[in-house]
Amino acid sequence: MSRISLVAADPDEGYIDSLSSFFRSLCPMKLNIHVFTKKEALCDYLSGNGNKTDILLVDPDLLPEEVQKYGIGLIVLLCRTASPDEKTAQPCIGKYQPGDEILNRILELHAASGRQVQNPLKLPQKVSTISVFSPQGGSGKSTVSLYLSRQFSEMGLKVLYLNFESINSTGFFIPQWDGKAGGMSSLLYYLKENRKNLAVKINNIKSLDSRLGIQYFKPAFSSLEIDEITAEDMERLLFELKDTGQFHILVVDTESSVSQRNMALLENSECIVFPIIQDSMAKYKLELFQKDIGKIYPEDGSKILGKILPLINKYTPDPSWRDMSLDGAPVAYKIPYVDDMVLSRAGSPVFNPDSVVNTYMGELARHIREKLSIAVMEGRHE
Repeated sequence: MSRISLVAADPDEGYIDSLSSFFRSLCPMKLNIHVFTKKEALCDYLSGNGNKTDILLVDPDLLPEEVQKYGIGLIVLLCRTASPDEKTAQPCIGKYQPGDEILNRILELHAASGRQVQNPLKLPQKVSTISVFSPQGGSGKSTVSLYLSRQFSEMGLKVLYLNFESINSTGFFIPQWDGKAGGMSSLLYYLKENRKNLAVKINNIKSLDSRLGIQYFKPAFSSLEIDEITAEDMERLLFELKDTGQFHILVVDTESSVSQRNMALLENSECIVFPIIQDSMAKYKLELFQKDIGKIYPEDGSKILGKILPLINKYTPDPSWRDMSLDGAPVAYKIPYVDDMVLSRAGSPVFNPDSVVNTYMGELARHIREKLSIAVMEGRHE
């Protein structure tokens, strides 16, 4: 892939040198950056033969009067505020914000101009999808998903948590507000509209939970948006998210239904964590689930069952559950009941990311990582 040619110009030498150095540190092999602090030197470079410029990031005071004659692909004003300049039709980026946000916005504008952009931060290795599914409601899928996500994050892996429950519980576990409302709604909109360069757009709608060390999308505005996701949508969404190369692992929290959408998700997962709890209804639903899989995949049910890693959640010692198995696979992991996952704060229940359940989830996470051969490459991911 050829490098993107970026010309950055600002009269504040310290600022523009610092910004360009940050861009180079993020993606030295993907961006070709030239820096200027004087308008005359900038114009001389732009008028030079063979000096192709894909993006010009420029302070309004250094913008050449007849800039159109230079054949620049995209011109972005680097302003003291994010308000558009009334005298020009050029897009504007506020200069006093995190460097990665500036770069993401530049790439988004570049993509919107009709150019196909490869994300400069793309990791060069495979992305694994781990779905947490159970046909039994109340099995603790969300708590398993989030504690498991945290364990992967503590291993140095980049984790994206996805919740496809119609009644989304993310807000209980991750209550912080970062202004990015309805991130899932935006993601599904881009998907339905077949927008190009989804990787660039994802950077502007995903959120970060610093306690768990994971990235996620704010819940959709309406549960009906989740209901409208088809099996084809799910397949494409997983492909697009993996293709961004921004994550090592997708941890997907699913509904308990055996729907076409869920089957598409499970088919495209490398591992299916399968929590159950100890009651007679659980055994009954497990039998029904295995029969359903046999009907849906009469020739090869192992494409689903062979990826399942069953575990008993909220486990208490019981001889009748000692030899529990699913399609011949023994339930090797038992997560005991603990009472510190939810704490009371000012009279309200609050999720506790530091529960002792992390000890048990750490063992499960290490097993999955070893099974899928997930590794973190040292240094910059180029």
